[in-house]
Amino acid sequence: MSNRIDKDAVLAVLRERAPRAVHHGEVVSKLDAGRAQRDQVLDLLEQLVSLGLAKEMPGRRFRAVKQK
Repeated sequence: MSNRIDKDAVLAVLRERAPRAVHHGEVVSKLDAGRAQRDQVLDLLEQLVSLGLAKEMPGRRFRAVKQK
């Protein structure tokens, strides 16, 4: 994928699928990211968790946190 993947794009995928938790690989697929970008997407997901915008679930699944 030539487009830059950022936190906003990853968060948009999580919010689109809410309230369902989304597997890391599904986020990669939805963003049309290549294998080389899988680690980048996982890093961004972990950043979203640390910012309180997402919650990590078992099995490398992530869910957007409801905004108040």
